[in-house]
Amino acid sequence: MSADQIAGLATTTRRTIGRGLRGYFGLRSPALTAASLAAEAALKRVDLEDEMRTKVTALNEAVLTASMAAAEGRGRDTAGVREAWQRFQHAVDSAGRQERQRAFRSAKKAFRRGLGLQLARKWPMAGVGAAWALLVLLTWDEASTDGPYTIEDRDILTGPWMTVSSLPT
Repeated sequence: MSADQIAGLATTTRRTIGRGLRGYFGLRSPALTAASLAAEAALKRVDLEDEMRTKVTALNEAVLTASMAAAEGRGRDTAGVREAWQRFQHAVDSAGRQERQRAFRSAKKAFRRGLGLQLARKWPMAGVGAAWALLVLLTWDEASTDGPYTIEDRDILTGPWMTVSSLPT
């Protein structure tokens, strides 16, 4: 992914979540909330929750790698970015509150220094949009025109991804 694709995916993902005060507080649009809940229920029905967790970890690494490549293409030194991300993930998984906060601040500084301000802000949201597309791919056959997980739900979740790429055929 290019820097423009990462920024585009992040922007459309943010727009899908919602803007303004509701978006700031993490209150999603009602349509997105319904689509997410339906897709997650479908994922559970087909017993692919573990696969989703495994693949989303790899997906986040891929989005970070693409962001690093884009930053390097702009002449940035990304040394330390991946290590800061790994330290942060480790702290989230196994550390106390203060250590998580320190790891977050350290990672944030490393991202700004290595990726630049724009990519540092955009890559996490791009990862969310990519994760929605992954969720849809894993639950593709569960969507129907009138079921609990509809084709409209599927379209809402793939919308951000489709602005920068296509789905595999």
